[in-house]
Amino acid sequence: MKRQVIRAKLKKAGKKTKHGLEVAAWQSCKCALWICCAPCICLAVIFIPRRRTCGRRGRTTQCVQPEVPFPRERAMTIPSEDWRENQSTLDQPQSDFMAKLPLEIRRMIYERALGGASIHATTTVHGKLHARRCPLDVCRCSIMGWTGEKNLDFALPLLRTCRVIYSEAIEYLYKANQFSLSTDSDEQPTIDYFSYYFLPQRLSQLRDLHIYWEVDSFRYMALLPAPETVMQQWSQSWDALSKLTGLRRLHITLVFRFSHWTDYYEDVWKERGAELLEPIKKITAPTTFIVTLPDHRCSLDIDVGESKCTAEWGAYGPTETHKALSSPHETHSFKSPFSFGLLVRKTPLPALSMVDSTFLIGDAGNTALCKSLLGPGSEEVLLLQLGRIKSSHNQRHRSPRKFSQMSRSSCSSHIQTWRGMLPQTPQVLSLRRQFLAMRSLLASSVLLGLASAAAVPAVQPRGGYGHGHKKFNVQVGVRPYYLIDDMDESPLKEKLESCSEQEFKTSDFVFAHRGAPLQFPEHTAQSYKAAHRQGAGVIECDVAFTKDKQLVCRHAQCDLHTTTNILNTTLASKCTTPFTPFNGTAPASAKCCTSDITLKEFQSLCGKMDGFFPNATTALQYMDGTPYFRTDLYAQNCPKLMTVDEYIPLIDSFGIKYTAELKTPEVPMPFNGYTQAQYAQDLVDKFVKYGIHPSRVWLQSFLPDDIFYWIKNAPAFGAQAVYLDERVDTPAGYDNATASLAGLAARGVKIMAPAMFALTKVDGAGKIVPSEYAVEAKRLGLEIVAWSYERSGWLQIGGGGYYYDYVKNVTKHDGDMYTVLDVLAQQVGIKAMFSDWPATVTYYANCFGL
Repeated sequence: MKRQVIRAKLKKAGKKTKHGLEVAAWQSCKCALWICCAPCICLAVIFIPRRRTCGRRGRTTQCVQPEVPFPRERAMTIPSEDWRENQSTLDQPQSDFMAKLPLEIRRMIYERALGGASIHATTTVHGKLHARRCPLDVCRCSIMGWTGEKNLDFALPLLRTCRVIYSEAIEYLYKANQFSLSTDSDEQPTIDYFSYYFLPQRLSQLRDLHIYWEVDSFRYMALLPAPETVMQQWSQSWDALSKLTGLRRLHITLVFRFSHWTDYYEDVWKERGAELLEPIKKITAPTTFIVTLPDHRCSLDIDVGESKCTAEWGAYGPTETHKALSSPHETHSFKSPFSFGLLVRKTPLPALSMVDSTFLIGDAGNTALCKSLLGPGSEEVLLLQLGRIKSSHNQRHRSPRKFSQMSRSSCSSHIQTWRGMLPQTPQVLSLRRQFLAMRSLLASSVLLGLASAAAVPAVQPRGGYGHGHKKFNVQVGVRPYYLIDDMDESPLKEKLESCSEQEFKTSDFVFAHRGAPLQFPEHTAQSYKAAHRQGAGVIECDVAFTKDKQLVCRHAQCDLHTTTNILNTTLASKCTTPFTPFNGTAPASAKCCTSDITLKEFQSLCGKMDGFFPNATTALQYMDGTPYFRTDLYAQNCPKLMTVDEYIPLIDSFGIKYTAELKTPEVPMPFNGYTQAQYAQDLVDKFVKYGIHPSRVWLQSFLPDDIFYWIKNAPAFGAQAVYLDERVDTPAGYDNATASLAGLAARGVKIMAPAMFALTKVDGAGKIVPSEYAVEAKRLGLEIVAWSYERSGWLQIGGGGYYYDYVKNVTKHDGDMYTVLDVLAQQVGIKAMFSDWPATVTYYANCFGL
């Protein structure tokens, strides 16, 4: 018994000891853990920045950051990966839409199909862009409880029919619609994030913008005593607006969120109103710029600087009735405690409604059926539903449903859908003559064009890129990296550096000027191939004519003595001016023209780097004059000169586009009966001969008569004709050129191309900004092509000379080339840049998605 008691006590003592050891071990671990972690926690508290927050309706939330859209496969994406890598554009000569309809008519169709809507854009709490087509001009979708989703109801499948249509039509999604923004949807500043959501060239295409701006929203609190950071946010939003250089109409409606503070705001507005409206001076692009002030007590006397802004008072109170647009004859009213302003659509619903469903274009039988279902008075109805093309949603190998196979039940169901969706009014159901000018022409154009062209993406595997490879890799080499390293530290440099390891692709923003003449003899096959390898989407041929009136690629009619080996051949005797050596006072000279020799003789010559030695005493010395910043490394083995008949098939084999300049003749015209008009027409006929679609061709000329000839006699080519404007070379000529842009636009000129120096200047703060010429051209809606990049040598020598004339005081080293290019691309909004070394522009274009 005694032993059992002792054993029990020992057992109990053992348990207590075990528990004590466990507690001691645990406390020791916690102590060691705290000793190790405490310094880390302290450092984290000290050095990790606090989370940025913003107030939202009385509570604190994390500030949203925009989510950059990422590419994703669409329903119409070509299914085969191999085909997708090698897809190319077919010219579709069988399409009446592309071949028979003028570009102007096609553009009217695109505008009708893709425009005419008010697109309301908001940023969600997750940083995503939501765009919706709303019946109200002042969209408050989030407050009303409507779910945010993409629901634009455009004829978007039209953009997927082929790349030619896409390239012609895509801009109308931006140009032909009004974009509306507001700051009341979770206080997310959508305007600040536009540069994330849209590519730069798309931002420059925005024409009409309305902003419903709550001055006292939680993001800004601009009318309350606020820290400097709040005013920075206010200025940041205005800065984002100032970068939309393509805007033609801008309406900003300023409102107060809290009506019970209106009396308080009156005094504060008097004190800070001028400061708040100071950024208006930055907005100079819109021709129609209206700012609606939040209250009638706000002064309309505003200093707008050079802006065309006009101020007005809001006409409605805080509980003003909203008018729904479900019917032109019915008013559905409700009151919103948040709204202080209202814009009501001034035009009825468009008679031609584009809805998201299958195509419905009835044949004779279906038309009769549709008329019977619609009832009397519908004989002028045009039923056209542009919507999804059912070719690849579930079974991509199937072709789209043919229009002629639409059944009676299909027609009936679609009309019932229309009846349920649209009000029963003549304005909507009837397409009467007063609503649509050129009704018959447009209707037949739509029916004929879409029935023939809107099928499926055209895919034609290419025959390969040489060396037995099917895939083509763009190579930019080391020069872009050298230039970036030479830049001053800046956000632009950081952006360019971030693109250093990405895959580069061909870009239509890159026009190869004479090929790649920085290192290859200009206008030779080798130069064109190098330009293609460097990612040029468009390659140039300067066109001159020979003695037998054949077209060849030369930068000038009389430059053979500096760009070929003609002085070292027997053809030197045929030159207009034979070689004359340097005599101690006069430099060596020669003049050899394409019109001096025949096509066969021209083809016997070899290309060389452009240049000459003025102190030469022999012809060979004269030919050896390559400028210091170029090289003869690739000028060996007789580089092949190009004729137009060789240039067109070569570029076509690359699958890219053309730009051909009709060089100004240096001989009296007519030349042996060959007139300037025949010369201009022959160039057009060459592209027609090889079946090249006009949308792939940019014709150029320094002579306005050539441009007007193409506009009148070859309108399909004239629509993209480029007027090379050399009048800007003198101050007086510059002013005259700027003043004459409106007249040129009125005569049908669409694209201007001055030397790049004419598009920029240096402002009072020493920054490079758009010039008056550039601002006026964009105001008139003219597109701009600039020339020529990489043609100036070292920028530390005279700031770059001719091509940097107006900014040469701030261009001190080669890295500044990218600074100038960035201003041209982002602020001027040029369509393309000619470059003697396409790789440098290709790098920039790929980095910015151009």
